[in-house]
Amino acid sequence: MKRILFILSFSLWAASASAATLWNEAVSGDLSGNHLAPTPVTFTSGTNTLMGSMGDAPADGIPLDRDIFTFTIAPGFQLTAIDVISYSPRSQSFYAIAPGTSISITDSSGHLANTLVTDLNDLLFQMAGGSFSGGTGISSPLGSGTYTAWFQEVSAVVTYQMDYQVAAVPEPSHSMLVLSGIGGLLIRRSRRMTVG
Repeated sequence: MKRILFILSFSLWAASASAATLWNEAVSGDLSGNHLAPTPVTFTSGTNTLMGSMGDAPADGIPLDRDIFTFTIAPGFQLTAIDVISYSPRSQSFYAIAPGTSISITDSSGHLANTLVTDLNDLLFQMAGGSFSGGTGISSPLGSGTYTAWFQEVSAVVTYQMDYQVAAVPEPSHSMLVLSGIGGLLIRRSRRMTVG
């Protein structure tokens, strides 16, 4: 019976921790370029992959293409990383996150944070270290709520893959709960001794 429960528990964990291709522009269509009407995407626990291309190549007759989407982190979960898995050609592309279901493309003061993407790395960690321009500040991990992301390049057409890592908020450890309980009992006992 224990073996069956273990297998069932492992299967549920593996399913929740698996990677999901959330949006692939080659299959799902172009992400919105409208900052007032972003494409809504649904994140689940585990790895959520976005693949696409964006940018600008006027010499080749390609107009500016922004990628703007809205995502929600459910209560009890957090965004732990935004891993840039592929990014070509390497440039200095602008990436920003704002709270809510839209994002300003003219005023960065309402952004939580923004940064320049230049290499393969964790953008959330990078933005938590400070914003490129304006922004109110972002934490890593990013807690539950609705957010809008904007990705843009103005000197090339860039293809990319980003993996958004979503995980349950860790429960307090058993030892911390035990220590909290012991601390509460000691405080209560010292109050009794003081009163009596």
